[in-house]
This record gives sequence, structure tokens and C-alpha cells, in this order.
Amino acid sequence: MSLTQKRPMPVYDDGARLSEDPRMKAAEERARLVRKQFEPYIYVNHSLRTPTSITCAAITGAGWRYLPVLPSILGRSRDAQHGWVVWRVRRHFKENGGKLFLFGNITGYRWYLSATEILVFDCRGKDMTAKA
Repeated sequence: MSLTQKRPMPVYDDGARLSEDPRMKAAEERARLVRKQFEPYIYVNHSLRTPTSITCAAITGAGWRYLPVLPSILGRSRDAQHGWVVWRVRRHFKENGGKLFLFGNITGYRWYLSATEILVFDCRGKDMTAKA
């Protein structure tokens, strides 16, 4: 088969095409809902792979690894949001002395803008996302 020829759509034994499969449709619907319900947040990168107390982290959910992005910030322009995230990263690092409870040293931050877009910051708030 040459590269210019289209491959036929996979067909199940019962003759149904993959795109008509109810499982595929359900998976696509779940993915659409996740994208629609996504709320931006900042994740705190840390030095320890596992927490020092797994029980404590499991009971509490270790929510301190996540910094919320306030709804009032989300209404701003992209540059204004970026400025706020830089400020929040610097402030969080300073307030916690570079340490994250149960997870060791803070090594950086990731700002999840959407289900598919992430910006990476160092501890000083410098945007480390590769510019391509």
C-alpha cells in the first residue's frame, strides 16, 4: 500500500466500523467533558518520589501540592495571568522556605492552563517552557 492510499477503516467481526463503536463514542464524550470541566491550576514539583509519610499523604490527599488559580485571575488577559502565576510561584516558594511538606524540596512549578497546555517555571518564577 502506498503512502497516498487511504487505509480502510477497521471493521469488527459484526461489520461495525470503529468510529461507530459505542465504546469509542463514550470515550470521546468523556474526553470532551474533561476538556470542558478543566480548571487551571499550578502543580508544585518536588524532590521526593514518594512522601515521607504515605499514610498522612493518603489521608489528606496532599492538596498542598496544588495551587489554585482564582476565578478573578482567569478573567484577565493571558499576559496578566502569566504575571500573576510568576508572582504566586515566587510567593509560595518564599512562604514555604523552598520545602513542601512530606515531599522534600520544591524543584519547580507547572501551570496547567488547559488539558493540553502546560507552562513550566523554576523556583524563581522564570518561565522554563521550551520556546519552539
